[in-house]
Amino acid sequence: SYNGIMFEVVAKKMQVVVTKVKFSPDTTGTAQVKCFTRPGNIVPGDEDESQWKCVFTDPEMRLVSNHELLITLDQPLDIPAHQRSCVYIHTTNSSGVSFYAENSISTY
Repeated sequence: SYNGIMFEVVAKKMQVVVTKVKFSPDTTGTAQVKCFTRPGNIVPGDEDESQWKCVFTDPEMRLVSNHELLITLDQPLDIPAHQRSCVYIHTTNSSGVSFYAENSISTY
């Protein structure tokens, strides 16, 4: 997405609970940042607002280009074993969001 990013989180062998998400904007400034989640695959249904649940909003988050920002979800994302859920981080800036996987992420 031009103003955000969608990705899937897969619980391979056991339940996973996501409480925080890091992202790295590719611009500096202030923007509204929202995080949405939903169970299942990104497609189909990625463009249907009713399928997404808003779990974080900051109306004026300070963004610094290529600087990791941590958001704490208002409601944990609970993913049962052998299931997947989607995360969508959206910003109102006109640039976008960079995201990358860290080697320290544990998979189950």
